[in-house]
Amino acid sequence: MAADDAADLPEAVPEAVPVTLPDLPPTLRVTTEQQFKAVGDPLRGRIIQVLRTQPATAKQLADLLGATTGAMGHHLQVLEEAGLVQVIARRLIHGIVAKYYARTARVFIFDLPRETLGVASMDLVMLVDDNRIATTC
Repeated sequence: MAADDAADLPEAVPEAVPVTLPDLPPTLRVTTEQQFKAVGDPLRGRIIQVLRTQPATAKQLADLLGATTGAMGHHLQVLEEAGLVQVIARRLIHGIVAKYYARTARVFIFDLPRETLGVASMDLVMLVDDNRIATTC
C-alpha cells in the first residue's frame, strides 16, 4: 500500500465501537463503462445488495455469499475502483486490518446510453430498501 493510499483510509475503530452506515448521498448516476462492467458480474450485484443495509468486511461478505476471501477482495476492489463501494472504517482483527465497505449512495440510477437500448435512453434504478429494480423511460 502506498503512503497516499494509507492517508485516504479512515482511522481504525476500536472493537467495542460498532461500524454503522454513514449518511450516504441519496443517488449515484451510473454512466461509465467501468461502472456497468463492475455491476454486470452477478456476485458484485449481490455484494451491492448486501451492502445496502450494513457495512461488511471481505471476510463477512465471503462467508455470507459463499465465496473465498481472496475472490471477495478482488470483487470489492473492482467495485471500489468503479466508485460503487467505499471503505468507511478499519478495524484490527487478530493482527489483520479489516476494511469495512459500504455503498457510495443509497440508490444507484443506471443511465443506459441510447446506443445500448436502440431508440430511447432508459434509467434503471437500484433501490436501497427494496430488491426490485424499477425502470423508467
